[in-house]
Amino acid sequence: MSTTIYPLLNPIELYEEGFTPDAHYNSKHLNDVPFKETLYAWQQGGDFYQIWQLNDSIRLQFRSDTGPNVWKLFDKCSGALIDSANCQQILENADNPGEYIYQVDIDLYIRNV
Repeated sequence: MSTTIYPLLNPIELYEEGFTPDAHYNSKHLNDVPFKETLYAWQQGGDFYQIWQLNDSIRLQFRSDTGPNVWKLFDKCSGALIDSANCQQILENADNPGEYIYQVDIDLYIRNV
């Protein structure tokens, strides 16, 4: 079984689409669902957008015991592949041999999304 660990310190929050928490929990955890779904009916809602400039570069790092890894960006509506990049294997985890730190730099100037 392969394991991939995505740290919370990365600048982009990821969550599993269609995730359903256990029914015995009263609320949804912030890291499991989009922000809008964590609000109660009596709270003021609103979208949160991370502001990026077209000359920014987003660096993501994660740990995985499988490789090589490829980062892919898909259009949510059509499912079309917009961009992809190979992840660089940076360093082996000293505490868990066979697990590596991977890194990918996403340049925003190549996209029009």
